[in-house]
Amino acid sequence: MPSLRSRSAAMSASDRSARLTSRRFEGASSAVEQFLTESLGVDAISAVADDIIETYRDFGHPFVKGWEFSCDFDGAVVGLRVLLGEDFPFGPPRIGIAEPHEVRGAHIERASLLCLPPGQIVAWDRPADALGELLAQAEVVVAGALAGDGGADETRREIIAYWARDRTHGIARGFLDPAGGSRRIFRFDDGKRIQLFDNRGSAKDYIKKSGGRLKPTQFGKAAFLVRLALPPRVTELPKDVGDLARLLLDQGGTDLDELARLLAKEKATIVLAFADENGHGFIGVEVPKLSYQRDAPLQLAFITARDKAQPVARLRIVRGDPDWIFGRDGNPDVAALQTKSVVMIGAGSLGSYIAQQLASSGVGTIRILDPEILVFENISRHILGTEAVGTFKAEALALRLQRQFRTSDIKGQAVRWQEWIARNKDALNDADLVITTIGDWAQEVHLADYLQNNPGDVAAMFAWLEPHAIAAHAIMLRGPQPCFCCGFDTQAELNRRMSDWPRPTRREIPLCGGHFQPYGATALCGHAAAIAETAIKFLLERVEAPAHLLRSAGDPAAFGGSWRDWWTEASGGRDTDHRQMLLPWPQKDGCPMCAAPPC
Repeated sequence: MPSLRSRSAAMSASDRSARLTSRRFEGASSAVEQFLTESLGVDAISAVADDIIETYRDFGHPFVKGWEFSCDFDGAVVGLRVLLGEDFPFGPPRIGIAEPHEVRGAHIERASLLCLPPGQIVAWDRPADALGELLAQAEVVVAGALAGDGGADETRREIIAYWARDRTHGIARGFLDPAGGSRRIFRFDDGKRIQLFDNRGSAKDYIKKSGGRLKPTQFGKAAFLVRLALPPRVTELPKDVGDLARLLLDQGGTDLDELARLLAKEKATIVLAFADENGHGFIGVEVPKLSYQRDAPLQLAFITARDKAQPVARLRIVRGDPDWIFGRDGNPDVAALQTKSVVMIGAGSLGSYIAQQLASSGVGTIRILDPEILVFENISRHILGTEAVGTFKAEALALRLQRQFRTSDIKGQAVRWQEWIARNKDALNDADLVITTIGDWAQEVHLADYLQNNPGDVAAMFAWLEPHAIAAHAIMLRGPQPCFCCGFDTQAELNRRMSDWPRPTRREIPLCGGHFQPYGATALCGHAAAIAETAIKFLLERVEAPAHLLRSAGDPAAFGGSWRDWWTEASGGRDTDHRQMLLPWPQKDGCPMCAAPPC
């Protein structure tokens, strides 16, 4: 690992003075220095030189000040440093090992800083109090490393950090199934980066979603994934082919003959996959073409001694698979959501934010339908901005989300939903949920009528906002009864309307004759998140239809309106301005939509 002094640290005086520290910094640092002096003696400590302090910046640590002193660990003298960052005394000091040194073991980061237990809070009015505990923890780490065990088993938990700590050959983006077994994989180099996929098909699909194309003549380079039984220890990380072969034979299982045959033909990238209770990890190794002992089978155990001595190059793998993107292996819902399909009818203000929430949550397939073009007056309350003005909302929104989440399948069409359904009845019936946010009574009733008479079992959500986005509704339905119209009269009056307005709330577009409903992005975002959350819960079978989500946000009196009495009563006299309820959606006796045959 390169030392701090070997790093380029030439900085101007103005750069060195570019520090923002608290007015408490000098007093607190004096308290730390006094603690060290009283504990170790005035002659035992010295200030860390300014040029050394500056070189820590190359590793992402903008320290301001530090002290260095020697410690005797049963005859082994190790220099330790106490380093204060810009946030001191509100954040704890960092403890590092003075370079050069030969200490190797767990919990030693780049720049030889010690990785001590996280989340340690310093009493900023007593900054020296925590230092004694930090130094005691540092002593345990260094003593363990010098004792020879190096905390070997502990290093399994941080092995990716150790792999990346030293110089690597490069960085690869991995889009690999983290739970899959050992297998041949597909490596694609586009001249800018290395990308790893489970197969050529997944690579082709991903590159297409990125706006590119995988040519038929691009076959990829040799690559193989080996699943290890355990994460390796830091002492097991391969430096040469011999180290790698020992690790694979020890932990890689018995099915390695295909890998051995591959390496006999050409150089290859080997991805080592492993897992612990916190999730999955990958590291990569670039391996040269290998030869085997005369008359021996093509197996890793029979690699020639000459080849065993060949060095291997480290490859750091940055994960881009859905399990990592949508929760860093900590979201148990990702696998289920990746299998779900949603059709979005409407890509306006509300629809665009809901679509973004669904995509960000990991819904695997989204279709967005809207025939309208984005105009400048839309962008203050829409996901899309000026760059998309003049384009079709559905297509531009889908393109943006697809480029953002390339492991999902997101497409948009500039088409009326009636036309799309007429051409794609099977696609509609295959959807897990249809969400409409068009907010147009005639079209919503038309959709309800279609679903009422459609032989498929399509679940639907009807979502809209009340005037000034003061309240939001989302109705979840599945099956013929109750239907959307059960909660309305035939002239669009909702039984559970939450707000009242003494005069029309729609405003005229200046000098145009059109109308619009005024509201801003802040109220809109909260409503969209609540509606998207309800949709996701439905997809995960945590909300049952029929159901009615109601949400209020803000005070209608600010716009000349008021809450309806039933909503005030339902809120129990509490803060009516910010309430959310999920109620059953009632079936209406004699409903003209679902209780009687069509005329």
